[in-house]
Amino acid sequence: MKKKACMVLCVIIILLLNACGKNVKKNNIETEIPSQYSEVPMVFRYEQEYCPLRLVGLSSSSFYFYQRTDWVKDEEAYWQMTFYKQPLSKNIAPKSLHISLNNSFLSSTYITEEGILYLMLLREEGNKTVYQLVGYSEGGEQIANITLPDELSRDTILEFLVMKDGKLCILTTEILYVLDNRGMLIKAYKCGGSLYQDILKIDEDNIAATYCSDTTGNSYFTILNNNTMSEVVAISGNGKLICSDNKSVYFVDTGHIYALDIETNNITKQMNLSGRNIDLEQIAGAAKTDNGFAFLGYGLEQNTVRYVEFNRSDTLIQKSENYDVGGKRCIYLYDYSFNDMNHAMLERIIEIYNEQSNLYKVELRDYGYGYVNADDFDPLKIITADEFPDIIFSDSNQLIDLMIKNNCLEDLGQYIMRSKKISFSDIVEPIKNVYFLDEKVYAIPRMFSLTSIVGKEAQMGYPGWTVDEFMQWMLEHPDLQAMMNLTQSGVLDICIETVIEMCIDDTNGGIDLDGTVFKSFLEKMKRLNLSNTVSKPNFEMGTKLDMGYIAEANIETFQRTAYENYMLGEESVYKGYPSIDGKPKAYLHAYTLSMFTSCQVKEGAYDFIEFFLTYEGDEWGNNEKIQSSRIYTLENNLKNSVEKALQTDVGDMDEFSVTQEQIDKIIEIFPYAVERKNKYTEIREIIEEEIPAYLGGQKDLDSVCKIIQSRVQLYLDEMGSH
Repeated sequence: MKKKACMVLCVIIILLLNACGKNVKKNNIETEIPSQYSEVPMVFRYEQEYCPLRLVGLSSSSFYFYQRTDWVKDEEAYWQMTFYKQPLSKNIAPKSLHISLNNSFLSSTYITEEGILYLMLLREEGNKTVYQLVGYSEGGEQIANITLPDELSRDTILEFLVMKDGKLCILTTEILYVLDNRGMLIKAYKCGGSLYQDILKIDEDNIAATYCSDTTGNSYFTILNNNTMSEVVAISGNGKLICSDNKSVYFVDTGHIYALDIETNNITKQMNLSGRNIDLEQIAGAAKTDNGFAFLGYGLEQNTVRYVEFNRSDTLIQKSENYDVGGKRCIYLYDYSFNDMNHAMLERIIEIYNEQSNLYKVELRDYGYGYVNADDFDPLKIITADEFPDIIFSDSNQLIDLMIKNNCLEDLGQYIMRSKKISFSDIVEPIKNVYFLDEKVYAIPRMFSLTSIVGKEAQMGYPGWTVDEFMQWMLEHPDLQAMMNLTQSGVLDICIETVIEMCIDDTNGGIDLDGTVFKSFLEKMKRLNLSNTVSKPNFEMGTKLDMGYIAEANIETFQRTAYENYMLGEESVYKGYPSIDGKPKAYLHAYTLSMFTSCQVKEGAYDFIEFFLTYEGDEWGNNEKIQSSRIYTLENNLKNSVEKALQTDVGDMDEFSVTQEQIDKIIEIFPYAVERKNKYTEIREIIEEEIPAYLGGQKDLDSVCKIIQSRVQLYLDEMGSH
């Protein structure tokens, strides 16, 4: 019987090769009513002990992978591969197969229905390549060890199949070999076309194969059933074989999955892959399920594996902008900031969310509002728009305040209260101070930065000062303008928000820029005798001559303090911006997500917002290591970021080697983080336009202050009417 089966297989292969270019059946695809396939993903995330990992293959209930560990000894490279089996359940840890291979090159793999793992290994012996096939049971017991004939060393093995009684079908680029269970060559068949592409096991006796032609440039597909070879079928694409069942062989061609009926040779379209979260080039395994298909591949994140099932439904969901091709509910997001780096981060997290979610799909959409950093920035364009997104991404506090005032935004606090993943106590203090209004939150970021005044600790003293103390310090360091790019506009920018707050009348909401507080500030500005000529800072001069140093520091990562110390040559201090009460003040800046009240799928929108907040993956792609220690909104993410900062090996970049004490300096200013009032921008511009006449001696103080007061009050009256 064994001899007969082998003879049948050999005859079939000969027929296949003789059929190249002959009796080619045209690709006659039957029309079929399209079906809906829902998408059910499962993402496995692995810790370092399993990584970096490489996928091996898929069985009916598990997938297999190995961890590769590399090291160098005596300038020689060594590695070890340790194999694992992962049941298709996230609640079960991977099981070690007790298989470890040292310094072996893995060519290809095959997994039987019984879970036997076959590995095709290769090694160099002199000037030739030797292939060795080893097989392991689930317990790691070696059940096969076959050195293949020398003939196979002349080509690259693409794939292999283990047939009944251990017979082997081994596919190389030009030849299909048939071997017995001892590795003895039975027959070798050269491809009648140009190159072999794929083989697939249908059952214990029968296989399917594809190859390409060197004359037509087409690919061809053939299948044998009941010991009879089908006609060769021309395929317009490469015809990648993915799986089979008792009735059909399934392959991918021209963006669809097709089924070729074994008995009739009819081809029917099964599933459109357009718009699906699947990259066939990254697929490590595929299977036919009872109700559709399953694919195994790598996730978008490092150290993740994605297993996804596409389940067929006879009820077709009508195409709608509210649903994607897989029946997921669409959530539309508008990026109103469009900062290149943060936009890339947002896009990446959206891709990862869409890869993992089986209910919702987030899509970036342009609603034509413009962007907050554009010259024609006008937040009223959004308030008065005819159409709104579900979520908006923005770093404009002015826009957020305006949308809150017009009841455009949903309170995210109610969703946080019901959440099983995060709570209010998980959110760091600066975010609560800035974005929580009467226990309601309308905008929330996943990370933020702080801006502070920084200088030498020995010269500036403890953090915190008033406007008067700041101006006095400036008068005591007249050399600063030449060194540190301190201009009239620079000093005004440092002080103006606090000065305006000192001039605001809380009882009636008015402002007094014609009184003693504002006039006293302008008098001190004039005494500083600063110009608006820009000069570049000289860090080396400031350090060696022990001169004064003052600058604005944008603190985005925990390495910032280390960088300041490196540049100054001594300990730095975050003094903070001048405040009314003399406590340090740091301005918080963040890119936030907000949900519109008009959103029709609020639970889905919050689901993405929460994913965005809790995500701890590689959002910066292949960016430098120092980007990993950013300042996060959630306590747990922040704690992990601190650990990354302390553990990061920055190599020769000493300025980014950070200590716990330097990190503490940043955390110590958290309680003093406040929102920078973007609504003061227009007021500042008015002040900047008018004060040069006083500072330059063209107008007296009283006249200038009266003009400023009149213009600012007119602006506030106009804003109050909106």
